[in-house]
Amino acid sequence: MLQKKNYGADILHNIRRLSEVSEVNEQRDIKPLMATSFPGTHCPLMGVLMTVRQLPEAVTVIVGTDECTYYSKLLANMKIFGSLKESCVSVVIDDYDVTFGTIKKTKKAVAEIFEAGAPKCIVLVTTCVLEIIGDDYDALVDELEERYHVPILLVRTEHFQCRDHLPGIERTLTATVKLMRKMPTENVVNILGNGAPLQKNSVLLQLLEQAGVQLGLQLPGKCSLQDLALAGRAKLNIVVDELGLELAKQMQEKLAVPYVYFPPMCNPHKVLQAYQELAAALEMELPQIVTESLEECLALQQQVQDKLQGIGYIYGNSPYNCWELNTYLAGLGLQPMMIQMSTLKNKEAKKELLQYADPYVCKSANLAAMEFVYDKLKPQLYIGRSFTDSLERKGIFGIDSMPGQDVLGFAGCFGLLKRLLDFTQTQIEEK
Repeated sequence: MLQKKNYGADILHNIRRLSEVSEVNEQRDIKPLMATSFPGTHCPLMGVLMTVRQLPEAVTVIVGTDECTYYSKLLANMKIFGSLKESCVSVVIDDYDVTFGTIKKTKKAVAEIFEAGAPKCIVLVTTCVLEIIGDDYDALVDELEERYHVPILLVRTEHFQCRDHLPGIERTLTATVKLMRKMPTENVVNILGNGAPLQKNSVLLQLLEQAGVQLGLQLPGKCSLQDLALAGRAKLNIVVDELGLELAKQMQEKLAVPYVYFPPMCNPHKVLQAYQELAAALEMELPQIVTESLEECLALQQQVQDKLQGIGYIYGNSPYNCWELNTYLAGLGLQPMMIQMSTLKNKEAKKELLQYADPYVCKSANLAAMEFVYDKLKPQLYIGRSFTDSLERKGIFGIDSMPGQDVLGFAGCFGLLKRLLDFTQTQIEEK
């Protein structure tokens, strides 16, 4: 049996460096730290519940095994899930249903829901076993809509094909396009993605106000079926997170609503480019506050850059794009030693990062195994989600997911640089 002190070396031996990840099989080549994982990832079912909790007029029907339905009701009864406690119902399947099909039981359950009181909308959620046995829920949705004359949104949550809970959010958001109607264009902008709703003091919101446009739908966010129906009147969708991209694409195709992509970024020059594209889409001059924010970020960057040269760090998980963040940090002079990620999608970004460093890459998340990695790699800095007490024991400075929900535009850039400044000041004090 391996001695505990050798675990770190053994773990690193089982994963790969970025340069060793295949151009063809990148998904398969990103290895987990260990076969066991703690705390691991959430199921897409959680992502669905996180999203539908803000659609109070919808009844959510979870079709699955005891474990799936218990998990759903457990979450639905938590205070943060609000009215979902009353609007989330379960269809519990057993071994008979697995053998002979679940459609009949689901039909009966939906009939009982309408007997209790006609809902305005149903979100029908299938789980792993249903996807494995192959019941035709698309046909069932068509049949139920024809019978009851209410929209039914079908969301699939098979965990064996998903890396975490995020596809559950994306699929629920995308399903809402069914509730939207094509309408004459008005001076309205929708915000799509996990950055919604916008913070009241955000520069992005100030830009929209200066452009004289009204805020329409902000999704995910609390909204009515009427709000969703009116989403097609928008002149523009601003997508603030990749989870809203597919919905934006479908709205562009079906409702002729164009979109711009404005995700969290930390490179000040890329943030400026995003604002320029947004200003062009809104047919307005770039506001002075944008250029002022750029100068403020560049001044702070200059202040910290010289003190970051050669600092080794491990990246965990954050609201930022993994590649954009790590390429920016490496360009500042930091040395990425390990990057935890879910998937490699951007081959060009991979090549750009390799110009600076060749870090280990592994699947997120396995925070328990990271204890042994710290001892082997000895980073000075950890960026992203981790166990705070573990970092403190190892003498590692932690930047926890860039605190605060507003990481859009220069706010996210400034927040990251400020925490890096805190790190450099800590280093000086220790010396």
